[in-house]
This record gives sequence, structure tokens and C-alpha cells, in this order.
Amino acid sequence: MMFVERDCCPACKSGRSRTLMTAKFHEGPLGDFLRTFYRREPYEGTYQLDECLDCDLIFQRFVADPELMADLYSGLARPEVDVPIPEHAGDTHELLSLSAFLHKPRLQVLDYGTGWGAWPISARKLGHHAFATELAPHRADWVAKQGIRVIADAEIASHQFDVINLEQVLEHVAEPLDLLSQLAPSLRGVIKLSLPNSRRRVIRELQRRDYRHIMPFHPFEHVNSFNHRSLRELIHRVGLKEVRPSLRHLYSFRSLSPKDLARPITRFHNPANLYLWAMKQ
Repeated sequence: MMFVERDCCPACKSGRSRTLMTAKFHEGPLGDFLRTFYRREPYEGTYQLDECLDCDLIFQRFVADPELMADLYSGLARPEVDVPIPEHAGDTHELLSLSAFLHKPRLQVLDYGTGWGAWPISARKLGHHAFATELAPHRADWVAKQGIRVIADAEIASHQFDVINLEQVLEHVAEPLDLLSQLAPSLRGVIKLSLPNSRRRVIRELQRRDYRHIMPFHPFEHVNSFNHRSLRELIHRVGLKEVRPSLRHLYSFRSLSPKDLARPITRFHNPANLYLWAMKQ
């Protein structure tokens, strides 16, 4: 089987849900969209969006099995569009803010699902001890060559991290509650979560078979669509609480360009993206 059915909410495990829409991956407008996006014939299966009646998470009922997931994220099912980025100013500013918030000049950090490693490479350049995980072997190899220690999921439990970075990750994993439950024991500081915000108007578009703005609910990939409530419910279930850094912590960098001045605030108030720091309760 290429797909696994999730018969309960992957965030709160409730069995109470309602179906918002269904379509076939390989038929009609959805099939046309996927052929264009992946440049290949879509897999046969059912695209079904369910909404949890207890925590409001919208999730795809049928998700890729491990073999298909490895195919997707190893770049075999779609053209490679990412390029290695050695550093990013926004990542540097974020790391400086985290360091100030935790009152630690040298952090031990984990970037879970690192991609090309821009975030941990920035961390290493700031003098932090940087670790990463990555599903795609070619990306993991490249990141390791940049001096980042790439580890397997099974190795996480043997470490303690001041910061765990989950940048655009929770929307992709089949069991987000299980993932946070795995990471929480290794957290001694802040876990940062950043992911797309579920948009109701997009659901209405999808129900009309209009797939132009499907990205927050992208088939195969964005299998969980969180909003503020569902994300806060999720972190609470694993013993975490939301924390908000002060302006002093957020602006613990020297650059004063207009773009840099706006970024620390807009991160927390972007209607298209959820951004949250959490610590153990």
C-alpha cells in the first residue's frame, strides 16, 4: 500500500471528525494540478480533508507510507528546486534572540528536518553546537560536509538541546503528536515551531475544485493544517507551554535596516504562518 489511513486526529487523537472534501489524486482538476507540479503522473488514491471536532486540526485522512514518503523527500517524485544556502540573516537574528532569551552565549541546537541546513550553518557560524536531522540522503550528506553533525532520530534521546528548531515540519509528518513527544524529553530550553496557518477561504476554494491556493493543504506533503488553537492544544499535550520573548530579546542584534527592524515582530503576526516558541511547563 502506498497510503496509510489516519482514522483519528494526529494532533489530539480524537476520533471525532467531519469530512470537508474528497477528490481523487489522479482525476479532474486535482490530477491536472499534480501533473503540473510533480511533472509526472499522480499516484492513484483519495485526497480527503477531515476536520477534528475537538482541536480544529484539518488533516489529510490518507497519507504516504514510509516508502512513498522517502520517494517524495528524496527528490524522486518532483524536480529538485532547492539550492544550498550557506547562511541567512533572518536565521542569524533569530538565533541571537534565542541566545539572549535563554541567557546562554553558546547553545546546543537541533534543526529537525534541516533541508539544505541554512539554519544550523548559521548557528555554527555564531559558535553554537549544531545538530540536524534530514530525510533526504543527498541533502544530509551536503549538510554534514558543512560541519554540521547530522544524526538519526534514534540518536536524539541521547542529547539535550537548548533549542530545537521545527521550521515547516509539523505540517509534513504523519504523527505530529508522536514527533513532539519524542523531542520533548531532549529539550532543556526552547522549541521553535513555524508552519503554515490553516485558511478557511482556501477550504471553500477546494470545495469548488479550485486548487490555485492549495499549498497549506498540499496533497502528499502538507498533511496537517494547523491553526492557533490546534497548535496550542498540541504543545499542551506534550507538557509544553507557549512563551513570548521580550522586545529586548527580539532585538538583540546590531543591524538596524528597515527590513530587519520589522522581521522580529512580523514573524509572530503573519496571518499566513504560525510562529511560536514553547518551553516545558
